[in-house]
Amino acid sequence: MLLGILILGAYRDSEVTEDHPLIGMLQYMRDLSVPVVDIHLHPLNQKSVRRIIGDTLHRNPDSRRVRDDPEMQTLVELVYAKTQGNPFFVMQLLKSLHRGNHITFDFAANQWRFNLTTMEASDLPPTVVELLVKSMLKLSDDTRTAMMLASCIGTERISLRTLSTAAGKRIEEMAGDLWDALDAGLILPTGGNYKIHLALEGAEYRGDAGSEPDGQSRTVRLAGNTDEEEATYRFLHDRVRQAAYSLIPLGEQAGLHRMIGTRMLEKATEEDLNEGMIYEIVNQLNHWLSPLGFEDRRVLMELNLRAGKKALQATAFATALSYFLIAKKVLDNPDGDEEYEGFRNPLKRLSFGYNNSMTFGDASTTLQAYQNGTRPLDELGIEINISLMEGYFVDVKYASSIQLSSEILPKCTQSKDKVRCLITKMNCLLIQGRLNEAIEAGLTGLSVLSWEVPLDDEEAMQHAHMMRPRILLEVKQITAIAKMHQVQNEDLLLLQEIISTLLLPVYMARPALLPAVCFTSVAITLEFGISMAGALGLMMTGVLLGNEATHENLARSYAYGQVAIKLIKNGNTRHPLAPAIYQVYAGHIGVFHQNMEEVQRCLQQAIQTGLSVFNVDYTTFAIASTSSP
Repeated sequence: MLLGILILGAYRDSEVTEDHPLIGMLQYMRDLSVPVVDIHLHPLNQKSVRRIIGDTLHRNPDSRRVRDDPEMQTLVELVYAKTQGNPFFVMQLLKSLHRGNHITFDFAANQWRFNLTTMEASDLPPTVVELLVKSMLKLSDDTRTAMMLASCIGTERISLRTLSTAAGKRIEEMAGDLWDALDAGLILPTGGNYKIHLALEGAEYRGDAGSEPDGQSRTVRLAGNTDEEEATYRFLHDRVRQAAYSLIPLGEQAGLHRMIGTRMLEKATEEDLNEGMIYEIVNQLNHWLSPLGFEDRRVLMELNLRAGKKALQATAFATALSYFLIAKKVLDNPDGDEEYEGFRNPLKRLSFGYNNSMTFGDASTTLQAYQNGTRPLDELGIEINISLMEGYFVDVKYASSIQLSSEILPKCTQSKDKVRCLITKMNCLLIQGRLNEAIEAGLTGLSVLSWEVPLDDEEAMQHAHMMRPRILLEVKQITAIAKMHQVQNEDLLLLQEIISTLLLPVYMARPALLPAVCFTSVAITLEFGISMAGALGLMMTGVLLGNEATHENLARSYAYGQVAIKLIKNGNTRHPLAPAIYQVYAGHIGVFHQNMEEVQRCLQQAIQTGLSVFNVDYTTFAIASTSSP
């Protein structure tokens, strides 16, 4: 039996702000009385630095002989003064002194020795980054350039295949370029699937003759089938990546990112993009937002839009919003088209590029290859703005979402775009407690699709009375609804989605309208077919009938509730309406027809699905219900 679990984590204070999810999670754990111990790692003191140096040189730092050695004390003070107790800097500085022959091993005396008199100011750079840059400048040009490319890609799990694609080289050549960096310990292979052998098998790479101690060229190969095994690396430390990135000339960093992104896009398959490479590609291309040609702008917007939607599905809301914002920025900056024409001539190359390096002009050709058929720029612009509205909503920026909806709604020419815009606006207004405004937006959406529900209470009651005979079906007829055909018409699906969004504010602020709205949803289902969005209308109709407490209508209530549950279970349990269906059923129907164990299980499903789709309202209702005595 598991009695407990210990979780260890590390982060830098400078990289985690007050609004970072980690801070909220830690506070949540404290609120639940979960013990959270903060261990602040301070710089090492001089005594600890002495111990590191003593252990490195195989000298007992606590012995009187070592403590009284003036040269040892001078070395400790020198290293401490330069590193300020940064452990990584201490180790890198000692390695640098060793490479510079200031720390050597005396084989005759079988001990390490150091010579302070040979050290110069240049041997002791003021920062770890400068020290690492100095080390990298001693590497071969190919290795240094490979590290610069790798620094553009990331710190952890840098794919050799991606790196070779970015460089325009074969995988074996790229592995050879990285050899000196591996030998120096600046980058490390991850996992056990990557091995380098000093033997030739298949395609080979021959390095510089002077780079080996014996003056001989080397051959490098990858072990295993490179088509099946993914060799990856990581930088020893993020400061190593920072140092490698600093070697790229300032004016060429954006261009290098663009070159990497376009080459990755050229090689990527649709499967690669679906599996997550879309993020890597877009993150590279987003370093260069202007100047861009017309087609380049279009494709960059399409890619950011796609990446944002994928992030949205993965509930990475802040990331999704950032992609939508970039797409919007590119959309609103058409002036770069004119700049781009003057920029392309003469074509410019990266100063440290490989043979056959891609020019900035070539990027247009590669980007255009992504397009699977163009859509009008106006249509793309509307899609970007509506997606941005949704991004604002999930990132809790409701005012921005509502403001954008006011700007975009008059520009929408298609009903589906108007409805999506209004649904997002309704959700924002609902969370802000502006229920009547949410209802007005929902009724506007219905009118867009040529359906009307009276806003006046008396007229709405008459409307519901007129439709009531259509929903008073026999229990067998209600049960048979689950076997009806699925709705295919997009407008009808949008209509049901509007109604499902409208139900909660109507229930809370204008209950007199509720029967008219619910019965309209059921009438659409009976005439045109079932849909996930129409399930909540069926459920709420069951609630209304159950409230009448007659034997016949209680039976109808249970039947309608069961049909709604089946639609969710047979369709998509992660549908945005799933938490509403489970919560409403448990609290208003199931409690009268099933035992409490089944009701509690239904509430748990509401909570689980609500958390997975980031539903606030019904998840909270379900949590409150399970917490009630």
